Amino acid sequence: ALYTGLVPPGAEQRTADRLAEKIRANGRHLDTGFVGTPYLCRVLSAHGQHELACDLLFNMDYPSWLYEVRMAATTIWERWNSVLPDGRISSTGMNSLNHYAYGSVAEWIYRYLAGIRPDGNGPGFSRVCLAPLPDYRFRFLDATLKTPFGRLRSGWRFEDGKLRMTFEVPIGSVAEVRLPDAPVDGISSEPGPSPAWRSEAGAAVAELPPGKYVFSYAPTRPYRKTWSVELPPGELMAEDRARAVIERHFKELGRRIPFMEESRRLIEVLRSPFVRVPEDRIRAMDRELRAL
Repeated sequence: ALYTGLVPPGAEQRTADRLAEKIRANGRHLDTGFVGTPYLCRVLSAHGQHELACDLLFNMDYPSWLYEVRMAATTIWERWNSVLPDGRISSTGMNSLNHYAYGSVAEWIYRYLAGIRPDGNGPGFSRVCLAPLPDYRFRFLDATLKTPFGRLRSGWRFEDGKLRMTFEVPIGSVAEVRLPDAPVDGISSEPGPSPAWRSEAGAAVAELPPGKYVFSYAPTRPYRKTWSVELPPGELMAEDRARAVIERHFKELGRRIPFMEESRRLIEVLRSPFVRVPEDRIRAMDRELRAL
């Protein structure tokens, strides 16, 4: 409904946030099939849930793409569990091991992680949008696409606390580039002069004629995982440093750690009637988690 524009105007973000809640309640795993999977990550990234979309890509256990990789897949399967953990083919039937539908995540990688999208205001790729959305779990990404006008390229790299963006616009195309979390007065350009940047929704935006470009800047927000009491307990307990913080606070309170498999946020567990951790202790725990 979000992807096809069927959600009533004004309710899109609320619907997207509810979708994100359901995914988190599902252990940050997808449970979509052929119909929903091609749209799922695209909808999340388009509505401010890009990190959650990346969580789905990085999951290693069933159901996920990397579960297939861990099971030695070199092609995309028809079902998430076409091959079982013990190596046997699933008994569900119709188990093609070279199918197309779940491979649709590659389109999201190009459109959002790399940010390569046709503009829509010109035929083919005569006008393009280059709006990459980096994720801290990658050190770098470099994507190229063969268009009717030639090679289109979008790449980024984390380098010495900065984001280094590399673009290539073919002759016959014009690109609107959007640098995420970029200060318009703090972008260095090589080898030539910097374009005229304008600020839009936290991004630096400019129009680029054909050519090759490299931009570097210190992003206005940290590109790293932020731990806090706002995350689900299970996610926090899976990280050694976060688990040590939580265990120490409960030990000092003289209590056992309850409900650690809950899909709710840790702060909801801490404030629940069965736990009721003092607010000053919650704040102290949150400060220590955010400092990790």
